[in-house]
Amino acid sequence: MLISITDASRRLRVNRRTVIHWIHFQGLPAYRVGTVWRIDDKEFEKWLEARRINHGST
Repeated sequence: MLISITDASRRLRVNRRTVIHWIHFQGLPAYRVGTVWRIDDKEFEKWLEARRINHGST
């Protein structure tokens, strides 16, 4: 399923511009359809998981 930048930003409670920054500079996979960006939900979850920080692990 494809989600919008707005959907992704709401999910993480960040500004839309932050998601756009991630697309351009942090490697967030996204597709541009005309003037609209779309993000594959599964790729979004994988991208997030790869950036997870585990605190307190020994």
